[in-house]
Amino acid sequence: MNEKIIGEDVIRKILKYDKDTMLVKIHESKTIEFKENFNFNNKKDYFKAMASFANTSGGYIIFGIKDKPRKLIGLDEKRFNDFDNMKLEDFAVDLNNHYSPEILWEYNTTIIGDDIKIGVIYVYESNYKPVICKKRYDSKDKKTSTIDGEIYYRYHGRNERIHYEDLIKLINQEKEKESKKWIDLFSKISKVGVDNVGLLNFNTGIFSAGNNSVILDEQMLSSIEFIKEGEFNERKGIPTLNVIGNIKIKQGKVVVAPEKVKVKGIRFNDIILDFLDQKNISNGIDYVTQICHESSGYLPIYYYISKTNKAVDEIINIIENEVVRSQSKRKLLNRLKTKKIEKLEIKSVGSTKYQYCKDIINHILLYDSNYIDENYDIYKILSAINTMNQENINNCKEFLLRILKSYYLKYYQIDSKFASSFRKTICWVDEALYMKKDGLVC
Repeated sequence: MNEKIIGEDVIRKILKYDKDTMLVKIHESKTIEFKENFNFNNKKDYFKAMASFANTSGGYIIFGIKDKPRKLIGLDEKRFNDFDNMKLEDFAVDLNNHYSPEILWEYNTTIIGDDIKIGVIYVYESNYKPVICKKRYDSKDKKTSTIDGEIYYRYHGRNERIHYEDLIKLINQEKEKESKKWIDLFSKISKVGVDNVGLLNFNTGIFSAGNNSVILDEQMLSSIEFIKEGEFNERKGIPTLNVIGNIKIKQGKVVVAPEKVKVKGIRFNDIILDFLDQKNISNGIDYVTQICHESSGYLPIYYYISKTNKAVDEIINIIENEVVRSQSKRKLLNRLKTKKIEKLEIKSVGSTKYQYCKDIINHILLYDSNYIDENYDIYKILSAINTMNQENINNCKEFLLRILKSYYLKYYQIDSKFASSFRKTICWVDEALYMKKDGLVC
């Protein structure tokens, strides 16, 4: 969390108030919006304001302020707890389903004066404008309703469809930024010489340099963290370079031998697929720390710990020292410290759920994916896998990982309910295969 932007001291400075009347001294503005209550089920009501802030200069949504008059009332205990324990992954998935490109945000809570509980969401100004609405949303409050294809902008205390003159201004600013990048690029090329330049494509992850050595100068190194064994580590938004080839440091510069170099950041998709593919990696620590930066703490962790040659206590110390914006770090630490497992227990042997889970597991053990897919929906299949014991998971490990991969590729991006269940399922599979307790797999 960025304490300079959304720390408790910052929130208190924003919310100056009269102690007798409890009236807040500031008004809603281009960067401030007040909400009296917080309701997670109404999260879509907040998306329009978040998109508007992202398209303008960023801003705060502050929960616990009554409108007309602007009175500091705080959130009741239930609303405050709902906010403090927000389901981040569900919120983020829904937000990104409604707006693109991705809106960056974080949240915090604080207590002001005599136990007045406040929740705050801070939205960062987007680096890629405009942020556009992708889905229509009809709210009871017309002010928060949205239409797909529209662009929302923050005006003084209001979130509105962008005005023509502001849209032109925004487009021109983006063009200017793009032009500046090209000018900077050509300036650097002219200094190095065209014949000595390689091309780095961050979308494809390929660095091509012909037959020449590639020199990453100090300007590039200022945005890249170099670590041991020829790898570049992604932390806090820093690009990761996994370099194939010989590397040496010379006079403050990294010199890469004349080979094709793969440049790739560790992303959410990599964490899932590299686990399902059981990819043989050498940088397990990077995967572990990257999970802290994702929107969910429910991702396979023990497989990557097994690739570090470190004890869980050592990994916990590393994670505790990781600086992150999201709450995933807290959830991940809780999983590791409590050795909490995600296995689902069905208490009633005679229940319908028990019967279909048993049938699905029997056919998983027979490697019969056709029967499973033809007779059961994906949610029942995930539930059944969640009830499998460790021995069964180990016995059909390759088959199980293969069908989970097919489900991930087919459903994850289009079904948020599936996505949440899927993460819990692969966490249990990961725990059954790699979680250790006192030197033994538990």
